Amino acid sequence: ELSFDDLAQRFLPAPLRLPTRSGRAITLGDLVFQRSGLPARSGGGAIGASNVDRLDNALRGVTLTHEIGSRYTFSALGNDLLGVALERHLGIQLEAAVKARLLAPLDITDFVYGSERLNTKVVATGHAATGAPISPEQNRRPTWHGSLLGVSRFAVAAADTMTGPLARTFALMMRTRSIGPESALPIALGWRVLRLQGRDIYWHDAQDARGFSAFVAVDPSRKHASAVLSNSARAVDAIAGQLLLGSVPIIDTAPPSTQPTPAPRVAEPRSSRVSQPRRRSAVRRATAGRGTKKLPRHSRP
Repeated sequence: ELSFDDLAQRFLPAPLRLPTRSGRAITLGDLVFQRSGLPARSGGGAIGASNVDRLDNALRGVTLTHEIGSRYTFSALGNDLLGVALERHLGIQLEAAVKARLLAPLDITDFVYGSERLNTKVVATGHAATGAPISPEQNRRPTWHGSLLGVSRFAVAAADTMTGPLARTFALMMRTRSIGPESALPIALGWRVLRLQGRDIYWHDAQDARGFSAFVAVDPSRKHASAVLSNSARAVDAIAGQLLLGSVPIIDTAPPSTQPTPAPRVAEPRSSRVSQPRRRSAVRRATAGRGTKKLPRHSRP
């Protein structure tokens, strides 16, 4: 329905105005693939302000510091603007589109958004990394709520790029690539990509809601998937990696191919260490002395 080359501005309502640089405007593809150069955070605004007013406030005074499309820079503001653009194109709210186009075909019913109630008597309480409970009032922005069963169904469907109800969609998402935080770590359409044990692993994490964390990883070459939800802010990426691979991950820094993954191979252990950028590293090592390497984490998707 849309092209990555479509200018994002044409899908945005007034008064939202995207910045430009060197005569280049931000496209939908720039927003999708996190290469717009927009700020990481979506900005504030008065309590009760509309989404458009909040985004307008966040865009005021923004100056792009590098050329559009030249590098990967995660932007929650870009994500929110993409959501507004899609809502305007579809003519319905984004959460309704997610339910109709994604959750319904996968027969996932236990996902709700915002103030909707899950069909369950028990709703988990979030906890900080220290173990202190976090009240629901501390999570003011609307977010998705779901069960481990629903997330698992999604992960299983994503791992099937041949016969599942959305197989062609997931296959398109995984073979569509763009520059990532490192040359050996590109991103797919909605997924991060990592080469592990000779095959491409597609993953995504989530820490949007305070006191909760989630990690989903899929291996289409073997139709394997893992999903981990936690009512703690502590990372769960290592657990997801162990569930998916059944062994200690061996990192292969060769860039993932853009072609379908060949027959899997088992990489030999290496002694070389993977370079780690500051703060949110591409590959984070587990507790010293245990010899376990974690799957990567990333800032909020």
